[in-house]
Amino acid sequence: MIAASDKLSYRMDEAAEATGLSKATLYRLIERGELTTLKVGSRTLIRREVLEGLLHRLEEASAQPRPKLT
Repeated sequence: MIAASDKLSYRMDEAAEATGLSKATLYRLIERGELTTLKVGSRTLIRREVLEGLLHRLEEASAQPRPKLT
């Protein structure tokens, strides 16, 4: 069995579990072009590097100061 950290790509359910995001959120990001996938037959795969990049972008966005509501 391959450890999750050694996998090169993830099925949608695995990607959701690995990132803590829902499958619906991942599909939304795919539709908006913010997440690229590989199609192998009927299977949709997301490369590990793509998921790492997504989490890095989300982390950077959450570190940006938000305007105060007055």
